[in-house]
Amino acid sequence: MPLDNEDRAYLEKTIDRTVGEVPNLVTMARVEDYQKHGQYKEADDFVLGFATGIIYGRFIEYFVARHQRQSSEDELDEANRVILRRMREIKEAIFKCG
Repeated sequence: MPLDNEDRAYLEKTIDRTVGEVPNLVTMARVEDYQKHGQYKEADDFVLGFATGIIYGRFIEYFVARHQRQSSEDELDEANRVILRRMREIKEAIFKCG
């Protein structure tokens, strides 16, 4: 079953909102204590994964609350395709942070 228009719109808005949060995520990820305790070397890669996790987590939480069920494999596949299609925007937002 594909995502309906409301689900897809929520996902797109969640991606937009997360892209807007990228500068704060980059600032956080570049703090030495975060790198030390998180045990990562590349802050930009960490932010990409973190931002993707935020999007995915927010969407799953929304979906379960709205539909009172877990998403199907087809619904998750479609959500992942949307996220992957917009991955370049997330990377560009990270790159713009210098």
